[in-house]
Amino acid sequence: MWVCKCDCGKEIIARGTNLRAKVTKSCGCYAKELKKLPKKEKPYSKYKAYKSWNSMKVRCLNKDNEHYKFYGARGIKICERWLNFKNFLEDMGERPEGKTLDRINVNGNYTKENCRWATPEEQSNNTRKNVKIMYDGKLKTFYELEKITGIKRKKLKNRYYKGKRGNDLFI
Repeated sequence: MWVCKCDCGKEIIARGTNLRAKVTKSCGCYAKELKKLPKKEKPYSKYKAYKSWNSMKVRCLNKDNEHYKFYGARGIKICERWLNFKNFLEDMGERPEGKTLDRINVNGNYTKENCRWATPEEQSNNTRKNVKIMYDGKLKTFYELEKITGIKRKKLKNRYYKGKRGNDLFI
């Protein structure tokens, strides 16, 4: 534990590990000052969208990342403009509460035209693993069909993988 004097003059006690990791930067006055700044002057890491942007970059560009095999190794790229967070934020806006970054075409790149902020439900209906089944003239996932028909997903999947198709799937 260390006794530290903040730039504002106030003394605080801080852990050495927090000081070395630069977790403790002030007595708390720095955070208060940031809240007073207009959003444009805040450090980018204070935006919710920053975490999504950074995760996107890591998945696509860092070969040591555990998820790289599903993104960068598959050829999923980030448009040049989005390598700069300011441009990403300008195109996508701040991340809405309860939503995450989603590619509309799961095999497409991270671009303004192919990305959206999506709910967990929208994300789960938009994966490479999903089987899409024609229902009422539209392609639907098992999850969507369960909501529409009231038949449990597991039952629909079992029927589908046993070879039932069309109306036989819902009987």
